Amino acid sequence: MRHALLLVLAIALAGCPAGDIGTIELGLTTAPGSPLLDAVTRLRVTLTSPRQVVEADRTERGFVLELDVDATGGFGSLIVEGFDVTGGLIAAGQSPPFAVAALDARIVVYLAAPFTVGAAPPSYLMDGREAITNLTAAPLAYGALLVGGRALDGSPSRGVHVYNAYDHGVTAGRDLPAPREGAVIASGARGLVFVFGGTGADGAPTGTSWVFDTTVSPAGAYTELASLPEHARTDELAIQLGPDVFVITGAPPLDLRGGAIAAREDATDLAPSGASLVIASTPVALLAARDGRFLLLRGNTLTPLELAPRTGAAIAALPRGRFAIVGGTTAGAPVPAIEIVDAATGMATPVPPLAVARRTPVLAVTSRHLVVAGGTMMPGDVPFDQIEIFDALTLEPLATATHAVPATGNAIALPNDQVLFVGSSLELSLFTPPPPALP
Repeated sequence: MRHALLLVLAIALAGCPAGDIGTIELGLTTAPGSPLLDAVTRLRVTLTSPRQVVEADRTERGFVLELDVDATGGFGSLIVEGFDVTGGLIAAGQSPPFAVAALDARIVVYLAAPFTVGAAPPSYLMDGREAITNLTAAPLAYGALLVGGRALDGSPSRGVHVYNAYDHGVTAGRDLPAPREGAVIASGARGLVFVFGGTGADGAPTGTSWVFDTTVSPAGAYTELASLPEHARTDELAIQLGPDVFVITGAPPLDLRGGAIAAREDATDLAPSGASLVIASTPVALLAARDGRFLLLRGNTLTPLELAPRTGAAIAALPRGRFAIVGGTTAGAPVPAIEIVDAATGMATPVPPLAVARRTPVLAVTSRHLVVAGGTMMPGDVPFDQIEIFDALTLEPLATATHAVPATGNAIALPNDQVLFVGSSLELSLFTPPPPALP
């Protein structure tokens, strides 16, 4: 629900006429039906750059705040904190970075109690018309792209949906050229998204390759790049190695470079798990073989690591040139293990484990947190709805959260430090961190 908030962030070009002023309107939203903001009696809004802070008590009109700053040409974020009558922090949220310039815009900040997961604001995805399963999600600079999936009648979907972290709204993109479930989605440079494979209308994996240009108004445009039936696959993953350069998992693994696709000859089968980072201008990726072994790809050289095999583990890239290997299965049973791999040396170090063993969890890493969600546990591969949050630098366990809709394969770190979870039937949920500590 949206609450009454009047904030005018007036951004003026220094030394220019009064007409060169931009106005940013700030709106607030919460989980549907949440009473959280009813208990907020004082609101604090911080612009991170140039640093300014305004506070206001609740009035009959809600919260009324004004903030005047000079345009800097740089980027800043808005941090919103809500306090109750005792002065306790009960609600927090922030915006993605935006240009501090003389432009008009509206930004909506999603507020929730810190370290909690709640339903995203209402959208057309929640009215039942678009209920699908097994879609693919990929990050965008401003949010996330949700693609394809399985429709209510069991057929693949052509639907494309865009989640915008600046207003927490969902808009429809142009439909896929053909229905796809479990397609590989790779977010490239300049607003391009590559779409490869997936199950087609006949129920068989495909090898079609499209590029979706998200910058074309009003809903994007597609170009077909190739049809490669010999490399057909579904439910695989693209790990980015550079602008428009990816490794696509499966058998055989594929290189995607600027839209061109070719089979790799140094591995036979990669599982849909992996992550990448850059060290001294060199891309490094940690990949998982289907048999549970782990491989380090530095530059274009693939090296096996001396780690105990485990299948169903999730991999994430961490700050300071490290990877995390989380959960998985050993000897047929889920394990809680977490290992940190140094991307420069390939050396692995165990750290305190998960609170509960799980296989195939989904991971998301923000600027401050590693979030572990979903996955299954014994007996019977029961879906698990506990979410564990760790410090991204120290891997110290910070909190746990539960949510009625467990993540089932898609967790996207948003540019405002929240994490978007996509549930089994397009239920969208958000993890909200506490406000950042500012220098």
